[in-house]
Amino acid sequence: MIFGKFRQAKTKGLIKYFNLIDFWKSLSLEQQNYLRNKFNSGLGVNPKSLTDIDIKSSNQSKLSFLTIFLQSPKVDSDEILYSKIIEQSESTISECKKILDIHFYLQHIIIYNLYIRKHPYID
Repeated sequence: MIFGKFRQAKTKGLIKYFNLIDFWKSLSLEQQNYLRNKFNSGLGVNPKSLTDIDIKSSNQSKLSFLTIFLQSPKVDSDEILYSKIIEQSESTISECKKILDIHFYLQHIIIYNLYIRKHPYID
């Protein structure tokens, strides 16, 4: 079937490993690309590990993974995307066994909320 070649490849990587496929599919292509760029900007990150290769294990918690996407909001239009990420993150807190991951997530929520409210501490 010729048209079968043009179908979107199955999502793999950390998105699949952390069982976030439905969340990922709920995002627009623009939002996915934004998050892909944000993820790929990290030091020592394999750009294919987000959605393109099989991941068998990770030392990272699901909450820690999602927290990566909350770092450094760039524009006000990100608010819808950030709301989706926060909603997904909030649903995983009870599963998280790493207290530092919870701490850093909550710290990013505080920073994000200060940013959205254009607090004078945030430039």
